[in-house]
Amino acid sequence: MPTLLKSSLLVSVFLVLTILANFAVEAGLAAILGASAEMDAYLAAVVVPEYLILLLQSGMQFSLLPIIVKSIEKDERSEVACLLDTIFLILLVVFAVIAGISFVAADKVAAVLAPGFAGEQTALLARLLPFIVPGAFFRVAAIALTSYFYAQHRFALPASAPVVGACVQFALVLLMTFVSMLAMGAS
Repeated sequence: MPTLLKSSLLVSVFLVLTILANFAVEAGLAAILGASAEMDAYLAAVVVPEYLILLLQSGMQFSLLPIIVKSIEKDERSEVACLLDTIFLILLVVFAVIAGISFVAADKVAAVLAPGFAGEQTALLARLLPFIVPGAFFRVAAIALTSYFYAQHRFALPASAPVVGACVQFALVLLMTFVSMLAMGAS
């Protein structure tokens, strides 16, 4: 099988697996939380990080990949390393600031994100933000690494990483379900 076809097939299969695994996570959350104030708070907490990830993913993969490929073709690997170091440093600083704001001023951020929420729902959103926002950094960093691996014609690891991430998230949803059932049985 030609290399391009094999690589395209590999990435496509993992993309479908990622979609299915993410669907399982969302279905699990829907089963646990249903149409509730908790689900609304969770969705409000993830909306900004998800949009930020989508924005950076689009920009980084379309602009970063050609730069890395050109640098590798010219055997300028030190420039690629310097570029990636700079990108990771900028991302770390940006996400540290965002995470810091979401931690220190969580109640104010929650009020801005969901002005229609009342009392306990806003408080729940404020409690969720410091846990959800930092995870976005790792997902964006993974996008930059994906571009690097794709430029080197290494497709299996970056294509499989989102599947593994979604499976871990699904396992956490199952764990949350189990803990919730134990708590209900104890009361």
